Amino acid sequence: MDEETIKQVFIKALNILGKERDLIIVGFEEIKDSAFLTDELEAEAGRLNGEMNAVAELMQKCIDENARVAQDQEEYGKRYDALVQKFDAAKAKLDETQAEITKRQAQRQMMENFMKVLQSLPEQVDYFDEGTWYAMCDFITVYNKDDIRVTFHNGLEIRV
Repeated sequence: MDEETIKQVFIKALNILGKERDLIIVGFEEIKDSAFLTDELEAEAGRLNGEMNAVAELMQKCIDENARVAQDQEEYGKRYDALVQKFDAAKAKLDETQAEITKRQAQRQMMENFMKVLQSLPEQVDYFDEGTWYAMCDFITVYNKDDIRVTFHNGLEIRV
């Protein structure tokens, strides 16, 4: 499939998408706040930060006590290692949570950009625009000459 054919397929898919533009935009507006919500994740991140701070404080107290008071070093090592494991587990969970927050924020931004471009499209698209391509198209799959599908950033797949 040559470049010009790909462009024509994309234009055709845009025109099909354009017919459903209003429904797509309304649907997105209805779900965008709940679909990309990060409040619970941000609360979890705050809780994990607090947990890490508390464990770090306990680790420091453990170190300070070991420096001041003679104690069984094997017992101290076990207690300290348990605190380190707890800290590391909270840190790993915090990293996952922050990654999910970042992912949802990026998805929301990409979808908002997609909707702005969709809204700005003319009723009938007659020419290929590279900016529109990058803002809207995720990929094109060619199964055979009669089955070509354009997948948009919003997940919608259109067979042309």
